[in-house]
Amino acid sequence: MDEGRAYRLVGRERELERLASGLGAGGPVVTFVHGAPGVGKSALLAALAARASAGGVDVARIECRDVEPTPRAFLAALGRVLGSELDDLGRLSAALACRERPVVIALDTYERFRLIDRWLREELVSTLPTDGKLVLAGRDAPLPAWPLSAPSPTFFAQLPLGRLADADAVAFLRGAGLADGAAERLGRLARGHPLTLRLAAAAALARPELDIDEQAAPAVFEALTRLYVADLPAPTRRALDAASVVRRVTLPLLAAMLTDEPAERAFERLSSLPFVEVARDGLVLHEALQEAIARRLRATDPERYRCHRTLAWRQLRREARAITRDELWRYTADMLYLIEHPVVREAFFPASSQRVSVAPATQADTADMLAIARAHEPAPEAELLESWLELAQDAWRVARGEAGVSGFAILTTITDIPATIRQADPAVRAWREHLRANPVAPGEIVLVLRRWLDRDSGEAPSPTQAALWLDIKRTYMELRPALRRLYMVLRNPTPYLPVMVELGFVPFDPVDVGGTTFQPVWLDFGPGSVDGWLAGLAARELGVNDTRLLDPEARELVIDGRRVPLTRIELALAELLLARAGAVASRHEILRTVWRTDHEGSNVIEAAIGSLRRKLGPEAHRLETVRGVGYRLRAG
Repeated sequence: MDEGRAYRLVGRERELERLASGLGAGGPVVTFVHGAPGVGKSALLAALAARASAGGVDVARIECRDVEPTPRAFLAALGRVLGSELDDLGRLSAALACRERPVVIALDTYERFRLIDRWLREELVSTLPTDGKLVLAGRDAPLPAWPLSAPSPTFFAQLPLGRLADADAVAFLRGAGLADGAAERLGRLARGHPLTLRLAAAAALARPELDIDEQAAPAVFEALTRLYVADLPAPTRRALDAASVVRRVTLPLLAAMLTDEPAERAFERLSSLPFVEVARDGLVLHEALQEAIARRLRATDPERYRCHRTLAWRQLRREARAITRDELWRYTADMLYLIEHPVVREAFFPASSQRVSVAPATQADTADMLAIARAHEPAPEAELLESWLELAQDAWRVARGEAGVSGFAILTTITDIPATIRQADPAVRAWREHLRANPVAPGEIVLVLRRWLDRDSGEAPSPTQAALWLDIKRTYMELRPALRRLYMVLRNPTPYLPVMVELGFVPFDPVDVGGTTFQPVWLDFGPGSVDGWLAGLAARELGVNDTRLLDPEARELVIDGRRVPLTRIELALAELLLARAGAVASRHEILRTVWRTDHEGSNVIEAAIGSLRRKLGPEAHRLETVRGVGYRLRAG
């Protein structure tokens, strides 16, 4: 294991030494490792954990992609690693103080924790004991607030990871078993990128005659990915294609997406690949490799790509019926991964580096926030916002960039709006009237976003607005599954309405604020809260528009408003045909998916198809037999 770890860390000796030496007294309390995907951040953290443990320091390592980005979930995950039950920072402080050895908290894939970056920076760090350390590793450089909030120059340190030196790249490939000539040539092509070097080694060992044009060096990773996948056995390639479209791979997901072999066998094939990690809740492909394989599948076989995602969506919807609150984030993250809508993906998992941080407003921010409101709003609206600041300051969130306060948002629940504001604010009156006409169930939460403004661009799209909306998504996560509705108001809805309508927002009657017209809108998440809303967005994106025909939760067909109960077999058959809507489902695929077998009985398929046709009634003509192949459900 030590030799394998050293092989993976060729060329990172200085970075490892710097991290390890920083764990002692006088070293930085927070170290931020950052670099491109595949550059070796996770390998460096693994090596640090081994070095620290040998030196008498415990490393509590958390993979951020597996944990809901809320303080509650983070503390629970950290508690599992430390062997303590943690539900608040006081308990964490006590647990760290009573340990015999110092503790380093190491967070990998930190970009997935952008929603709680402020909480970690301002609250968690202050809880660490004098010998405690925090090491963060992610794609993006830290927000400016990290160094700016550091109490001393030695408190915070950055460690950017770049490409390996040429000599180290060649040594890396030689250590993998390549001859000198091949190692030198592929080392030049890989340009010192560790993941590309690992792909090059795997492809070259499987194909000694490997020949990649040096003019194609910028695309060498994509070329090596194709070569690597091409050398895999056909069943493994099919399993890898399916795995590329989901966040993490489980046996039920593989069984839903693959029909040519048992899911257990496909799972074993994937587990043996060098770029697949066994995680707490399934298998995880290295993100850069996964993205490359998914792009290739989408370009070469878009129908299979869509079908895999649709079948995965249906499996996740089935699993959602039985998940607990503690499992909710896994389901949310899985569903988000299936959504390709850029606004939704960027809102939860920003691809671009955010240079703006968001925190609750303080008294010291009052003058800046009022100045922004007065600069961009007509006087009556600015006065209303000032009354919000006086009576509901807890609802204000301030955005800060390198030049100070860059904007604000006002977010609260409709029940927490002070009575004075409820009477004076026309937007609030409009929301409350709409809510009375369209009530929610007892216990369901209604969130309101009264205003957001950027210092320079006002209500218009900006990096500040993106950061504020990211913080609002954190509130979504904290309030689900009780969150039912969001109300907001816009002065100029034109830049936003097309996308907002696509996401489910609905405008209603405009309101007048001191002679200026504002447009209220509302988003009803539905009885499934945020997760039901996301599942609906994914369904529309995938073209799964037959939910009116099938109610899987109730196990019923819905035919012209009439509900027809289904057996377990009929439900599984209907779900498969709807997932393949317009395409043929082969007899073998039906057997594997519905009956979980490769062996056909007498006429089980015909009997189930006949029964489903009868229950479809006036829609029966859509269920077609494709002779010698299988069956197809035509779109309605």
